[in-house]
Amino acid sequence: MNILRAGGLTRRIYIAFLVTALLPTAIAGSIGVWLSMDRLKAATIQGLQQEVSARGAGLRLFLNTVASELQFLATDPRALALLSGTSAPQAYPGPKSLALALGDVYARLVSAQPDVYQVRLLDAKGFERVRVDRRAEGVVIVPSEELQDKSDRYYVREALSRSAGSVYVSPLDLNVEHGQVEKPERPVIRLATVLTSPDGATLGLVIVNLHAQVLIEPVQQMVLAREGTAYLFDRSSQFLARGSGHGENGFLMQPVAKLGPAAGALLGRLAGETANSFIADGTIWAHAAVDLSGDPTSADAPLWAIAIAFPEQALLRQVLDLAKLYGVLAAALLMAALAGYSISRRLVGPLDDLSKEADAIASGDFGRRVRVAGNDEIARLGERFNLMAARLQATLVQLQQHRDQLEIEVTQRTGDLAAERARLAAVLRHTSDAIAALRPSGELLFANRAAERLLSQVTGAQDKGVSGVLGRLIGDAQPGRAEIVLDDRTLSVSRDTLPATTGSGDLVIVVRDVTQERRHVDEKREFDRQVFQLDKLATLGELAMGAAHEIGNPLAGMKAVVQSLLLEHGLPIEVTQDLERLESEIDRLARFLGSFRGMAASREVHLSAQPLGAAVEDMLFWVRKPAKSSGVEVTSEIPQDLPSLSADPAQLREVLLNLFVNALQAMPEGGRLAVDAAVSGRDIVIEVSDTGRGIPAELRSRIFERFFTTRPGGSGLGLAVCAKVVEDHGGRIEVRSQPGDTRFVVHWPLWGSS
Repeated sequence: MNILRAGGLTRRIYIAFLVTALLPTAIAGSIGVWLSMDRLKAATIQGLQQEVSARGAGLRLFLNTVASELQFLATDPRALALLSGTSAPQAYPGPKSLALALGDVYARLVSAQPDVYQVRLLDAKGFERVRVDRRAEGVVIVPSEELQDKSDRYYVREALSRSAGSVYVSPLDLNVEHGQVEKPERPVIRLATVLTSPDGATLGLVIVNLHAQVLIEPVQQMVLAREGTAYLFDRSSQFLARGSGHGENGFLMQPVAKLGPAAGALLGRLAGETANSFIADGTIWAHAAVDLSGDPTSADAPLWAIAIAFPEQALLRQVLDLAKLYGVLAAALLMAALAGYSISRRLVGPLDDLSKEADAIASGDFGRRVRVAGNDEIARLGERFNLMAARLQATLVQLQQHRDQLEIEVTQRTGDLAAERARLAAVLRHTSDAIAALRPSGELLFANRAAERLLSQVTGAQDKGVSGVLGRLIGDAQPGRAEIVLDDRTLSVSRDTLPATTGSGDLVIVVRDVTQERRHVDEKREFDRQVFQLDKLATLGELAMGAAHEIGNPLAGMKAVVQSLLLEHGLPIEVTQDLERLESEIDRLARFLGSFRGMAASREVHLSAQPLGAAVEDMLFWVRKPAKSSGVEVTSEIPQDLPSLSADPAQLREVLLNLFVNALQAMPEGGRLAVDAAVSGRDIVIEVSDTGRGIPAELRSRIFERFFTTRPGGSGLGLAVCAKVVEDHGGRIEVRSQPGDTRFVVHWPLWGSS
């Protein structure tokens, strides 16, 4: 909006302040600037050029001094002798003494020149032969083991390519030691000259490292007392800047292109003039070249150029500092203050009224109104203010009515929710199932009485906490329904996640203790199994009676035949022994028939002292032939001095034969059957081991049960008879098994131990 076309108060304020303040200030400032700008500009240009020229001359003098000393060092015969390997003066019998002597010379140069911090002698391959450093502890001749290979450094390659007598000057960069930039960072420039033999062959270099501060400090000093920015340019169009209020670009040179549009014109001036000043893009430039006098490469561009850039706007600020201009400005400002005070007294009154009424409305009094006379912007502002206040008052009345209606509805709804919640709480509190709600982190939100009682019974100790047990239930149970075992209790757990509209992933868990139910089921199952077992025993009793009757008579006839054969004279001794064993087995078989009766009632035991070795050999006689046909190796290691057992001889042999046969049946593909025995306290421990498949862990507790067998066609009586016989003799039998090693261990009492 054009301010001159605004009506009323705005236009009057603008015109009044323009006449009383801006117009006098503009006139006075224009006069002062017109009188002083040209004269101040000429003086500034002259001063800048003189300062830059003086700084450049000083740098040229210093660099030429260092170059002269460098060329002097290049003519030292000791250096030529060290690099060429020719004979040295008599005072220096070897290369080491030559290096020490050159180190002393270089150390004196470093000590005399504060800006020189390193002097080095390099051979033609770029390897350091002598080196002197300025360090924190002083000037140091570097030991030979710390000398470095500098053949990969650019300045070594470039310096070696120069002609004899010339001085090479490197760009400004950071010093590198052992392939890494030196820390703290050290900007340097390097002067180098070539050493040659009498026949013109290049022998090496003498290099002097200068602190870059010798170039940076003059640039920095040029801007300490004035505005502007000082620059250092090198021959490869790089620059380094130091400025007052313009920052700096560190220690490394940067491309001149970063200076913007003035870069092209600036480079042309620097390349074509030794020293001059000019104005470009509102900036006053003064520059001077820095080179080496007498250098054979003087036809090339100068090594560096130092320059200072002074903004023309700074001249205007200096003009505004003139005393006369300050006086004019002070008078103009005083006039503006008086005029502003007079005008504000006429304008501030209505604004104060608006402010007071606005504060009243902000505090809640919406009945307040403002009265402003006139037809300007403030009057129209007052009208809009009154309209706003009226609308706010009407809106407040409507909000109050709506709030009252909402309070009635909320009260009624809250009562309904409270009654519904009370009914639900009563149901949850008295239900027999444990119900709880909790956060995913385990924080308990709700637990009914059944939950507290059940969880207290489960945890026992109160230090675990109800919420901790619930956390375990949540971690063990899957979503939905599951049964878990916790502290010897079987719990049916059902859990679910509340919808996102009612909670942030909160969980509801329902727990029922089904321990008694599962126990009753297990007891009924065990009872049914025992009833079935009794039925089998009853059937076995009937079978035993029939078997004893049917088999007993043939056995008696067989025994009579054997006894009659034993009465014959002239039988070979081997046949007699076999007939005696057959008679013994017939007797054992007859007694075995009595074991069927022993399932219902214990058999009578006739104890006597029995040697274990004889019993083992008698029973192994019957298993060796089937063992050989099955590829089973049979071994027996029964000590000769083993004490006698307290046993019924027939029942002892029955136990051993059952264990041997059971071992053979466990090795259908061959293996090893071993029998061992040893005295342990008041018992003899008999071990019968085999290398069969082994007995699974879940079946070991049942292998001595009657009628339990895993072998097709087995009766399930062999190991049951063994266990009963050993128990009747006061011993015990146990099994240890793993694949490839199953051991039946029998603890049998010694004779006379009871």
